[in-house]
Amino acid sequence: PEHSIIRQSYNSTERFDHFQESEMPSHLNADGFGVGWYSPALDDPMPCVFTSTLPAWNNKNLWQLSEKISSPLMFAHVRAASPGSPVTDSNCHPFTVGTFMFMHNGGLSDFL
Repeated sequence: PEHSIIRQSYNSTERFDHFQESEMPSHLNADGFGVGWYSPALDDPMPCVFTSTLPAWNNKNLWQLSEKISSPLMFAHVRAASPGSPVTDSNCHPFTVGTFMFMHNGGLSDFL
């Protein structure tokens, strides 16, 4: 699909950054991704989440999951780390707290 998480990871047309020429081009989001969904069929209010620091276009598990998951509510996120920001699983959205799932742009300190 035109706005799929995989396409947004390698050909984002809606993100505009002021990167220097020596840094990553603004159309790439190669520093991880995440998908989250609620699965009412399981009668479980907790969100399901899958994240990775691999680029979305290069993750075989994402391709396989995307063919099988069905949900009335999904979150999808691709990440382009700011210069100096670590590329770690803990920085890949979406995040969960109890039954809540969320994403953000920027930094949060002292959340919990």
